[in-house]
Amino acid sequence: MPLILGTNSIKDTGYDVANSVRLQDAYLKRTVTPSTSNTWTLSFWLKLSGHNGTSEGYLFSYGSDGGQGFYIRSNGYLGYYGGSGYGSDSTLSQGVLRDSSAWYHICFSVNSGTGTLYINGVQDATISNVAPLNATTGNTYAVNSYINYEANFDNFLGYMAEYVFIDGTAYDQNSFGEFDSDSPNIWKPIDVSGLTFGTNGFYLDFEDSSNLGNDVSGNNNDFTTTGLAAADQSTDTCTNNFATFNNLLGSN
Repeated sequence: MPLILGTNSIKDTGYDVANSVRLQDAYLKRTVTPSTSNTWTLSFWLKLSGHNGTSEGYLFSYGSDGGQGFYIRSNGYLGYYGGSGYGSDSTLSQGVLRDSSAWYHICFSVNSGTGTLYINGVQDATISNVAPLNATTGNTYAVNSYINYEANFDNFLGYMAEYVFIDGTAYDQNSFGEFDSDSPNIWKPIDVSGLTFGTNGFYLDFEDSSNLGNDVSGNNNDFTTTGLAAADQSTDTCTNNFATFNNLLGSN
């Protein structure tokens, strides 16, 4: 994957992301209409600010407690858990996510049950037998969508921006970003507002500090927030990357 993971504030990207959300001991939740779709897309940007030491919080979870989810494993690899009968508990990414100085773009595109993972514009892995959105988890159908929550895991520590979920369409990475023409190792975001989001689709841009769960896709699939305040809105984004300390060097 490209080594340069974000752009700084002096580079003209052509599309500016104004805000991200800072996630520590916080999560977002939405009640969903169960869908039979096994074609969907998840896209978001993230920047790490720390490590919990065990499995990190679910970056995306669709279902009640124990439902399918997408998360950072304790070793830094991305993992997918498909719930009962689907996808097992699988490591997805070929490399680890541990650079706290840069933004990563994650795109997970699922087409008829086969998922393709893209990191920073590069295809990274595929996984078969991805669960449909209404897969049972125990005796319960998927009824909730979560960001940064699963009862048995720690929270993700860091920032997220341009958080998009597409219900019913498998978009690839080029619907969410592009390589910079002058610096071809830099993957940068593009405007996603024109995509078809589907019934349960949403787009969180985190630009309303009084309502950080506000969906701007046009669907009004807003999230309720727990543990978030206006101060958790940040201007450290994938087009305005702030300098940070490297938390892997504890002596610093």
